[in-house]
Amino acid sequence: MIFQKPAFLPQNQDILGFFRDISINTVTAMKMSQIETLLAFCGMAFFMSPFPTEIVPSSLVSLYRYGVWGLSTLFVLIYHRRALFVARCDLFLWGVVALQLLSFIWSINPAHSIDKGREVIQMATFSLFVATRFNLKQQVEIIAASCVSCAVLSLLLGLAMPGVGIHGFDHPGAWKGIFDYKNTLGSYMVLGASTCYLIAIDREAPFKLAWLGAALCSVMTLLSTSKTALVGMFLSLGVAYLTQKFRWRGRLAVILIDFGVVVATTLGGFITVSWVRLLAGLGKDPTLTGRIPMWNVMISYIQERPILGYGRAAFFGPGSPYPAIVGRAASESFVVPHAHNGFIELALDVGLLGLGLFIVSFLIAYFRSVGRAFVHQNAGDLWPVVLFTLMLFNNITESFLLRMTSIYWVMFVTTALTLAKPQRQRQPELLRSPTPPPTGAPAL
Repeated sequence: MIFQKPAFLPQNQDILGFFRDISINTVTAMKMSQIETLLAFCGMAFFMSPFPTEIVPSSLVSLYRYGVWGLSTLFVLIYHRRALFVARCDLFLWGVVALQLLSFIWSINPAHSIDKGREVIQMATFSLFVATRFNLKQQVEIIAASCVSCAVLSLLLGLAMPGVGIHGFDHPGAWKGIFDYKNTLGSYMVLGASTCYLIAIDREAPFKLAWLGAALCSVMTLLSTSKTALVGMFLSLGVAYLTQKFRWRGRLAVILIDFGVVVATTLGGFITVSWVRLLAGLGKDPTLTGRIPMWNVMISYIQERPILGYGRAAFFGPGSPYPAIVGRAASESFVVPHAHNGFIELALDVGLLGLGLFIVSFLIAYFRSVGRAFVHQNAGDLWPVVLFTLMLFNNITESFLLRMTSIYWVMFVTTALTLAKPQRQRQPELLRSPTPPPTGAPAL
């Protein structure tokens, strides 16, 4: 019998050549995937700004910055059709980005707003790359790896060079690690503990290593002495545990989890912003170290330019008289560096229009995250609701939203776009409870 060449093979190619080409393409794809994962890891680490100025030259930071930006742009161009499809999933979010980039037009310091606008482009490009190439589960693993790496480096720096890794007279004994401030270390270690915990409760291959990472990040949170970070860690782990523990399916369950997350977030905010007994018990000033008087002054300035604000980073920029004016609300000689509230900072930058667009985008993503959490199959499905809870909590007393290069903004854009991407229709059995309800339980 004469062997017939399969119809799917080109006429001028033999069978061995065909499979050789498949092997080459497979190896190339695997290498490309590894490069993309490494870029995502390096980018997430970069946007945490882990660069102690005492030992890391600015030229090296710039090389790192433009390397991440350049490669992210390259991959977005390579996958431009898919990237464009993903980008169109949340136009409200891109409205905020556009206002930030165009704010130099009405800025009180146009040159500074243009200069700081590059950060927005860099974050947007990298976020679009990650949302295009990685699913939520992969994103959680990349963020966890980045945070744990920063935790290890912070621990080593604190032990080897305590003068650099530990605060001196300003906050004696408080660790800052490879970051600029103890609260920054604490905030990112909460991210690390949360993501590692989500991976650990999946009980997949690296779950034991994930528990170790969660423990290390928790220890670093304690060493930072940041009480806000400590409350945030309990809040995020509590939300993750309760969501994973009570994973009913159905309308009543979705309502319960939505209500529970909102209550948990509100409680966390109450613990942070309430004064007198709560904060006195934590050893903090009843006016949040002067934040509330300063917020009142900043809100009055927002009312002077309510629609479009003062331009990106212009209100607290060089030559601006406002930092000293606002700072006097807390102390006569204090010059405030930022708003100590992410939402007020955003309103100062791009007005109530920008803040409103962000709120719409956030609420849409938030409710998507609640629904996703209750059909969760892995750590990635729980991650969005934990992230958004942390974002709400942390931006009450710190500017972790869009100030400078912010890992929180990167994660928000990445997660919101990933949630907005159309998902394959789930099979009915995936929507039912993994265990039957108790006997006599009412049907939903």
